[in-house]
Amino acid sequence: MGIHCYRNAVLKVEKKFSFYIHLTIYLLVNSFLFFINLFTSTGEWWFYWPLFGWGIGLFFHYINTVFSLNEWLWRWKIKEVRKTLESQKRGK
Repeated sequence: MGIHCYRNAVLKVEKKFSFYIHLTIYLLVNSFLFFINLFTSTGEWWFYWPLFGWGIGLFFHYINTVFSLNEWLWRWKIKEVRKTLESQKRGK
């Protein structure tokens, strides 16, 4: 196993860990906001607005964690650089 494989494995684990931390904080903070809303409001519910907005960010964090968009973008960039270099070689 090379250093490149080890590095990729460490990065994937760090991404998962980062997502789990984000999810935990999301659940704790939004639970707290729910209880604040429950005990202080006179029937007007507002807690779902931060829940929804933050949830969108959490969803994209999940997508990036599961599908490794950064890795895909890196591969795409390398592919485009190779295509550009090949076209430059043919042009000269």
